[in-house]
Amino acid sequence: MQKDIGMTPSVFDVILRKVVWELGGRTPEPVFLFRRLLTLVAQMPKTAPHMSGAAIDLSVLDRTSGVEVDRGGPYLEMSELTPMDSPFVSPLARRNRQEITAILREGGFVEYPFEFWHYGSGEVFEECVRRTGRPARYGAVDFDAATGRVTPIEEPEKPLNSLEEIQAEIQAAVDRRQ
Repeated sequence: MQKDIGMTPSVFDVILRKVVWELGGRTPEPVFLFRRLLTLVAQMPKTAPHMSGAAIDLSVLDRTSGVEVDRGGPYLEMSELTPMDSPFVSPLARRNRQEITAILREGGFVEYPFEFWHYGSGEVFEECVRRTGRPARYGAVDFDAATGRVTPIEEPEKPLNSLEEIQAEIQAAVDRRQ
């Protein structure tokens, strides 16, 4: 699932449009887009919190109305609103993000600065943020839904998507716009 999520046209095209805008209309080189994808979706199993089962993405609903609490955008918002400390969200959204983060910190989670919905514990990012010098408690695994079997990723340093695959998806996204 992690290999495919960033390459899904509905996600990839949004990210590519933002990058093209940032580059003043230029189409990025695959390595540039690879680096951007690293912050938004899993690209490297060794450092991908979801691939170790050590991260959660969450939405918070108001218990009386059932409406999602305002955090500046919906889950999987891919824009300038996405970073945890985005200066483009309302004061209410910022306060909600801070309160949710405080609660999760009490539970031992750390927030991911690039996505307001993402928190983790026991993974590589947490050890880096806390500067413990220890390896992550959990490593990347592959889950086979058909068998229910969980196995370690054989080459956790190998990117999930190659530069060639990213280049092909850039071209496909350009073709979809025409």
